[in-house]
Amino acid sequence: MDLATIGGLVIGFGLVLFGTLVAGLSPLDIFDLPSVFITIGGGLSASVVASPLSRLLNFTKYTRFALFPRQTDVGQLILTLVSFSERARREGLLSLEDDLVSLEEPFLR
Repeated sequence: MDLATIGGLVIGFGLVLFGTLVAGLSPLDIFDLPSVFITIGGGLSASVVASPLSRLLNFTKYTRFALFPRQTDVGQLILTLVSFSERARREGLLSLEDDLVSLEEPFLR
């Protein structure tokens, strides 16, 4: 699991709680039900409006990518990019089109 995601969530919730306490409010004042519905419902509905249906149906897949990022072999990625740049310089950019289909790294496609 990506520690930055967990850390960001903990820091965010912690700062909201800290701000509530500094303002002299009770932590239960955060959970005003109409405000929660407006905030979370508004955010979710804005996401639904802004995203195509295919992305919405794959919500769990995207959430998994956010929490468990794929490990990439950076050394191999650099070697591939250097190889592509040398070939493009010698043979031109169009010579790389055939290799695009066989690439496993989505970033390079």
